[in-house]
Amino acid sequence: MDGFNDSEEREEEEVGTSSRDFSGDQLCEESWLQLGIGRAREPFLPQISKSYLRIKDGRMTIRLLKKYLVSKLGLEDESEVEISCRGQRLLPLLTLQHVRDNIWQLHETSTSLTLVPESSRNEHLMTLQYGRSS
Repeated sequence: MDGFNDSEEREEEEVGTSSRDFSGDQLCEESWLQLGIGRAREPFLPQISKSYLRIKDGRMTIRLLKKYLVSKLGLEDESEVEISCRGQRLLPLLTLQHVRDNIWQLHETSTSLTLVPESSRNEHLMTLQYGRSS
């Protein structure tokens, strides 16, 4: 799928096209996203094999992540999967920058900001959950 490159080293995928600073309106070249299973509905969706994604452009939308999951999970359509952050269902047109600034960071505590192992101090890990749509 366009914009996604497999990497065997850290069970990660690369997303987006341009390198940017993590502060302000953009994400830096070493920003990370983790996709994990959220509150599951039957039939349950499996955990994708490469749950860490490197984000290169904060303008990437949730719709692109849904397309990625559909491809990786062998689903028929985007409507079969939903993505959430901190329990809030994310609309397909939202950008990762918007999610980061308005959902993830607003509720951030010192224990929820995690550095990826073997990463620089600028590599932040934003965790999103996915599951079968209701």
